[in-house]
Amino acid sequence: MPGLAPQLPLMIDPTDRGYRLIKTIRRLVKQNLKMLILTHKGERMMDVNFGVGLREYLFEHNLPEVHSQIEEEIRTQVKKYIPHVAIKNVIVTTSDQKSDMGMNAIGIVVMYSIIPLGTSSTLKLDISSDH
Repeated sequence: MPGLAPQLPLMIDPTDRGYRLIKTIRRLVKQNLKMLILTHKGERMMDVNFGVGLREYLFEHNLPEVHSQIEEEIRTQVKKYIPHVAIKNVIVTTSDQKSDMGMNAIGIVVMYSIIPLGTSSTLKLDISSDH
């Protein structure tokens, strides 16, 4: 079965005769959303405005304003780069709120829908300064 895109991180898969491939729109959208959130602005060579840069918020104060800023940046970037996705909700948590996260960590839960498919899904990411 042909794939839509390589699955990241890249891995060899004998079934796909090369790199492991993403074969569903749902998985491709989730991977694209994850890459958009984790990419720093300026990191993508041909589009320096691409990305949320979640790691940049690791050492920010745990304030509602910062959480709102993260949510707004995610919404803005998704609207521009993945317009077929609608963000329903963004929940930001920090190590101050969850003791099992470790120091200097941030977690987000993004609830979204894939408009053309009429389906919903959730992306959960935990980032720490240890990685």
